[in-house]
Amino acid sequence: MSTGAMPFKGATSAVIFDAILNRAPIAPVRLNPELPAELERILNTSLEKDRDLRYQTAAALRADLKRLKRDTSSGRVAIPTAAMTPEVAAPAPASSISSATEAAVRPPSSTSFLLAAEAKRHKFGIGVTALISILLVAAAVFGIYTLVKPTAKVPFQNMSITKLTD
Repeated sequence: MSTGAMPFKGATSAVIFDAILNRAPIAPVRLNPELPAELERILNTSLEKDRDLRYQTAAALRADLKRLKRDTSSGRVAIPTAAMTPEVAAPAPASSISSATEAAVRPPSSTSFLLAAEAKRHKFGIGVTALISILLVAAAVFGIYTLVKPTAKVPFQNMSITKLTD
């Protein structure tokens, strides 16, 4: 959107996939010379082929974009350093830091941690969803039970016959 062109072009999806996997995108500043250098750094980090060098979380990308917006609206010049987002920097060798320090420096990226964090943020919605799910399961069990259970047969002693016509 910022350049007005797609980063990878091709006539077929196979050509586009090959470009995404094997070719470097055109520099954003070549497509739109008015782009700030910091936005070009953010775009290049987002399109990085090596997953360890890409943004590790959407929050890191959002923080950089907010920082860029703040700096451009205030007239400040952004400092294009990799130190601004530690999540993007390549991990240090294992021999240089201990595993406890590494865990404290690196953001948690496990799916269970992210799900737990989102669950804490949306307690009411999860509670309502769980309640509806339980009610649906109970209704399904009751429906299956009523279809499967044998129906009670009416004994002939309680039956009455009435003459309707002559």
